Formats: sequence, structure tokens, C-alpha cells
Amino acid sequence: MLRLISLLKAKLKSSVAFLVYKRYRSYYDDSQLQDFVMTHYERNHNNWKSIKRSMKRCYLFGGVNYSEYLVMHFEQRNIFEKKEFVPRCSEMNLYWQVNPKEKYGPLLENKGKCYSFFCDYYKRDLVSVSKKEISEGLVDIKLSSFICKHKKFMVKPLNLYCGIDIQIIDAFESKSIVSDLVASYPNGFVLEELIVQSDSMSSFHPNSVNTIRIVTVNYGDSIDIKWPFMRVGRGGAVVDNAGAGGIIVAIDAETGTTVSSIDEMGCSFVVHPDTKVPLLGFKIPFWEELCELTKKMASMCPDCHVMGWDMALTDSGWVMVECNYGPNNVYQYAVGGMWKEFRKIRKKLGAQKYVMLKQYDSNHRP
Repeated sequence: MLRLISLLKAKLKSSVAFLVYKRYRSYYDDSQLQDFVMTHYERNHNNWKSIKRSMKRCYLFGGVNYSEYLVMHFEQRNIFEKKEFVPRCSEMNLYWQVNPKEKYGPLLENKGKCYSFFCDYYKRDLVSVSKKEISEGLVDIKLSSFICKHKKFMVKPLNLYCGIDIQIIDAFESKSIVSDLVASYPNGFVLEELIVQSDSMSSFHPNSVNTIRIVTVNYGDSIDIKWPFMRVGRGGAVVDNAGAGGIIVAIDAETGTTVSSIDEMGCSFVVHPDTKVPLLGFKIPFWEELCELTKKMASMCPDCHVMGWDMALTDSGWVMVECNYGPNNVYQYAVGGMWKEFRKIRKKLGAQKYVMLKQYDSNHRP
């Protein structure tokens, strides 16, 4: 009997049900859930318990975390509409199968190495400083010529994304710039020459470089353009990321025209809330050239089948901001889901549905 019980427990632990239960316990024991619901659903204050139960069900059975629940307006959708959305865990499950992290992770996760590989497409100066170089006291040597040439520049953490800890530095206003950078970014950083964007893109929000995200899907014999969107800054911020308050504006992949918008709080916009510039119906300049350029860059990483490219438009043409081999397709937030197309791509790439679910649950917290 004891042996039978042990076998049953082992079977349970290897089952999808156990993985789902583990995911549920690891996430929804979080005491912040109720505060989140009460804060973001104040308009439904009397219904907050129902919303909380719905959020738990969506995460338990679909992997939808509560930030996704909010921005995808799940409290207003029926079960069939909810199934049209692709949760982040399903995206990552695909990327882990079709993008070899061992080969491309060290290259694409490090901004300095990524710049060296794609330098022809950056079209601006960039210098990186690693944690090792900081400890060896090599910072002054690496930065001196760059700072002499560029008195105003952007600084980014070496291995972080989503606009975290990005700032613009004016060398004239800092008397101890090197020591300040080392103190603020002990794990490494990059200095980038500022991108001077074209007037057509700057008009939406002049304080930030308003970029275009394009996802390329490389099938080997062809490369497709998928899920493009524009990111527009807001409130005077120097970054355009949705996580920093920016606005996501979906683009029609065929025409290059903006069609809908949303921010991370789930609010839609017809015009920019600060500048009052229309966000919808805008034709992205040189759209065909941009699509061909991203396909060309994607061909440089043939084994990395799904990649996201952040591009900015200058008076000299399109330049690369950065690339991602695990792009978060927030495009769907603005258009109402992309599950059918995502499933077709996954099938065409030969990826499985649930592979690496366990690794996702143990290493990723939504």
C-alpha cells in the first residue's frame, strides 16, 4: 500500500495538474493580489471579490497573470473572447523551443555584444562597461574618448530591458560622472549616442524616442513580418515602454498604418493624451524599407526563429535600438488577441504546446 501511494504521488507530481497547482500556489499566495484588485478595479468596488476569483481561474487554467488580466480587459470578456489572447507563458514556451538560448543568449542579452554584432544597423556610437571592467578599474580608459565626443548621451544597464533605469546624462552638469555611473550601475552599463528621431515620429511625444517593434518569424525558406506596433512615450518620460507608462499603438502589417492603441492600464486613446496628436490612421514613413531591413537583420541569426526588433526613424533612415529573442507581443492588447495566428506559427515551426511548462513555473514569476 505504501509503495502504491508513493507511485501515485510521483505520478501526480509529473502531471500537468500538479504543475498548474504549483503555479497557482507560487503566485496567488501573494498578499498583494487583493491590493492590486482594489486599486485597479475601483470602479467595480462592490464586485472586487468576483474579479479576484476570475483572475485566479484565468491564471490557474490559462497562465494569465493579473497584469495581463488588467490590460486585456478580461473582466469585460466572455470565455471565448479570453481564449483569443496568448498569455506570456505560452509565448515563452514557444521561444524556448525555437530560439536556442545557449547560442544566442550571451549575444543578445548583453547590449555591448549585441551592438558589436549588429553595429552596421545601429548607426551611432556605443560603449559598454562590464562588471569585470568596473572591478579592474578600466572605466576611465573606456569612457574618456566617448564622453569627449558626446557631451550628452543615454545610459542603460548592461543586461536589463523594459526601459528600467535608463536615463539621459549631460556631462556638463556632472563633475564626477564616471564615479556616479559606477555607483548607479555596479553590474555594468552602456553609453549610447542619442538618437535624433525624425519630426514625424517626434511629434507624438518629443521627450522620448518613439520606436517601432516588429516581430520576424524565420521559417528557413522565408521570413514573415508579424504583430508590429509603435511605442509612444508619455508624461515627459525619456522612454517609450508600456511598463514605464507609454502607449502601445498597433500597426497593420500590410499597410503600415496605425489602427488601435492601449496603455498598460487598459486605457485606449484616439489622440495622444499630452500632445493631442492623432494616434490612429498614421502611415509609418518608409514602411516597406523597414520591413525589408528587419528581415535582413533576422537572416543574420538563422537559428533564432522568432525575434523582436525595436527600430527608430531618423532623418537618415531607420536605425536599430535593440533586439529581443523573447519578445513580449503586447500588440495583441490593442487588437483583441492573436491566438489563431500564434497557433499556426507554432505548428509551422514544429513547436509543441506544453514543453518546458515546468521550467517556466519554477523560474518565472509573472
